[in-house]
Amino acid sequence: MNKEKLTYTKVLIEYVETHLSEDISAETLAKAGFVSRAKLYRDFYNIVGHSIKEYIRKRRLSNALALVKRSDFTLADIAYLCGYSSQQAFCRSVQRNLSMSPLEYKKSDRYYYFPPFLESAVFDVSVEHVTVPKLRCFYFYATKPVGIERNAVKVLLDLLPDYSGRIFGRNGRQKKNKFCYELYLSVEKKQIQCLEKEFEAGEETIPYIGLFAMTIVKDQEELINTAWEYLDKTWLTHSMYHYGEGKYFEEYIFRLGKPYKLRLYLPVAPQKDYPRIRLARLEQQTVIAAEIEGSNAEHRAAKAVLDYFTKYYPKHIKDLKRFYVQKTRGRFVYGIFIDGLAEQAEEKTVRKKVISQGMYFILEGETVGDYAAYKDLLTSFVAENGLSLADGDIFGVYQTDYGFQNPRLTLFGAVNMVNIETK
Repeated sequence: MNKEKLTYTKVLIEYVETHLSEDISAETLAKAGFVSRAKLYRDFYNIVGHSIKEYIRKRRLSNALALVKRSDFTLADIAYLCGYSSQQAFCRSVQRNLSMSPLEYKKSDRYYYFPPFLESAVFDVSVEHVTVPKLRCFYFYATKPVGIERNAVKVLLDLLPDYSGRIFGRNGRQKKNKFCYELYLSVEKKQIQCLEKEFEAGEETIPYIGLFAMTIVKDQEELINTAWEYLDKTWLTHSMYHYGEGKYFEEYIFRLGKPYKLRLYLPVAPQKDYPRIRLARLEQQTVIAAEIEGSNAEHRAAKAVLDYFTKYYPKHIKDLKRFYVQKTRGRFVYGIFIDGLAEQAEEKTVRKKVISQGMYFILEGETVGDYAAYKDLLTSFVAENGLSLADGDIFGVYQTDYGFQNPRLTLFGAVNMVNIETK
């Protein structure tokens, strides 16, 4: 985490925000940040997840389309106010990005929004094609998850003190009451036999070249977890990438024979579209939900609802594909839609919750999506466009049509229609 780099990047973003109506050159930004153009390009991309040119283009388009939707300015005025060279250039940009004209956009239910970068804590992220070599997997099991990674590496080096190959790792699937950590190693037959004293040997992987978002952190468990959280959710949600094929993993970097840093690898692919926001009407719907507060609330709420469905709707468990979620500080609501099913008695922790009919802002993306990041995005969109929601509640719906390992998240916010109609 580079505070100096983050500080000057924020200064540059503030400069961009106040000069979007002007021609912003890389030379001007480099001077404003007191850095070379090469360093400017590299640092900005690593932190923000977009090139400078792409970031300016998307912010300019976002502001211009907000005026199209919310004002009576002419297209020529909007083009001038938002830094386009002409009305024609603005129209071409809208057509290229949204496949519609500005006037078609104004009449549509779609809202384009690209938020300013506002993160207060970040990790440097680079995106590169990486060759992953042929490796053999070894499973390490422990009764507790805390420290399982360090213990796995320690046992490896105790068994093979002269091992000099690369060491990759990732969390594995729990086996009965034991937690698992997987190590991926380049080993010979004799070494495999030695490792089988403490590890369960797995299959050999096929070498491949993949596109990864990567960051390097010190070997400190809390910092590693924070970095994964940032890379997997915050950075990915705001970047020009989405989840790619393959598995995430981490590689150990050694100094004086001991691991002191980790390089985190997240598979990514270029994103075709940024998360979309549209305005649509929802009919009344009903969910059976549990609202839990305190520690481990998410797990407890999900278990309560699934136990309820197992009891009353056992034949429908395998067909469940839509799940209701709502998160606030210390509180988690988890629910399953029951439209079309006969209602059963409510229980102590599981009750019926009605989603009111009305107009909603709906945010959806092509990535799995993170609730907190998507909520920030929708809240930022509402505030920046001078709008408001009918109440403070935003809820999400996870759809598992793509499988439980790759759910799609859609966020809903009830619209204050008085606010919409007076704009």
